[in-house]
Parts: sequence; structure tokens; C-alpha cells
Amino acid sequence: MAEFNIHLSPPITTSTVAAPPHWPPAAPGNCDAQKCPWWPYSSSKDFKANTALILVVLFCALICGLAFNAGIRYIIRLHCSRRRQREAADEKADTGGAAAEQAAEIPSVIYSEGMKLTGADTECIICLSEFSIGEKIRVLEKCNHGFHLHCIQRWLVSHSSCPTCRTNCSTESTSSSPP
Repeated sequence: MAEFNIHLSPPITTSTVAAPPHWPPAAPGNCDAQKCPWWPYSSSKDFKANTALILVVLFCALICGLAFNAGIRYIIRLHCSRRRQREAADEKADTGGAAAEQAAEIPSVIYSEGMKLTGADTECIICLSEFSIGEKIRVLEKCNHGFHLHCIQRWLVSHSSCPTCRTNCSTESTSSSPP
């Protein structure tokens, strides 16, 4: 087999390697900033300047972190409020269409003094005003309770039960035959 020697850089020789700097040995007990290379600061002014610089950098990092946190919280709140509005609009659209159809299916009658309503109510339990003679009201088929036309329509947009007795007023078949 043939041996391949591929060098991407020139070989390192002892003449190309830089020698580390040679520090003169310090006498024990005679080590100060000018004579000892490992002394961290050359004077007390450098220490104060470095401390001030570190404090400024930490303060700027704190301000940036707080601004980032506030921005993220703002974006999350904006997203959540938009989602809640969208869900509320979708729910209102979903229930509003079905409720409008359901309220339209309830027959309206003209109130007269001799009408027999369940519980002998002569007032709308939703708005608490009495029925007047000749006024259009709607009587729920399942429980025979009567309400003003506009009151029961608004009620059925958000509820599916009678406001008086809580009987389910949906027109869908609620009873199913057992198997």
C-alpha cells in the first residue's frame, strides 16, 4: 500500500514556534503591580474602573432582560385576548344561528285575558313586565310558559332551556330509544 502524507499547513519546526515571554523572577515579599506580571491590577484606579464597567454592563443586561420580559408578556396577552375574542365570536355565531332558527320555530300568539299559561303567569319572567292584551308572546311547547317575543329570542341565543322551569327547549330529539 502507498502511504499518503497530505499537509494543509507547513510543518511546525522549532524555529517557527514563538518562545513564551521570559519574566524576571520576583523577589519574595517584593511583589507589586509593576514587578509581578500576575498582579491583577496595576493600580487602585484600574480596579475602580473595572468595577464600574462591570456594574454598568450588569445594569444594562438587567434593563434588556426586563424589556424582553415585558415584550414577551405583551405579545402573549395580545395573542390570548385575540384568541378569546375569536372564540367568543365563533361561539356567538354558532349558537346565534341555531337559536334564531329555534326561536323562529316557536309559534307566537296574541295574549288575551283568558289564556291559560302554566302557573297562571301574567308576566314575562325575563323582563318582569306584565303581558298586555293584544301583545305578541311566544309559548314554549314543552312546558307551556309564555314570554315576550323579543325576550325569549334573546334568551334562547345563550340558553337552551326555559327560563322559568329549566326544561330543555331544543327542537332536537332529546329522547333516544334504548337498544
